[in-house]
Amino acid sequence: MITSKQVRYTDGWKYRLESPAFLKLPDGMRVLKECDTPYLSLSGRIATFKPGYCWNGASGIAWDDDTNRRSSLFHDGLYQLIGMDCISKDSRIYADKVLRECSKQDGMNSFRAYYYYHGVRLAGGSHTTIPKLKITPKKIRK
Repeated sequence: MITSKQVRYTDGWKYRLESPAFLKLPDGMRVLKECDTPYLSLSGRIATFKPGYCWNGASGIAWDDDTNRRSSLFHDGLYQLIGMDCISKDSRIYADKVLRECSKQDGMNSFRAYYYYHGVRLAGGSHTTIPKLKITPKKIRK
């Protein structure tokens, strides 16, 4: 679970990662190439979310809480990697399954995880294109 010590709220974004987080890609997710950005990298089958990675948490009809903070981080990053052509577009279903399973692991009830999953299955595809993704965070004001 992503703890409050790993996340900071920041201007322009809902969350900013303070320490690294790692995700082993699920079986079936097809890696096309390794990639490295200042805030997100993919090496082998490990996605690394680096300090400074920003994301906006759950969106749409979903609400943010401790049960979807980690899953929204991983889901947003996987969609970003799909948009960067590091992971195949047909692997989007696995990113959506990561959202569902991480949410359940972090305490979300099965019904809520079910409708989150089906929401991203229905509406998430357009969010894997680079123009709609924020590749790097806005400059943080101190």
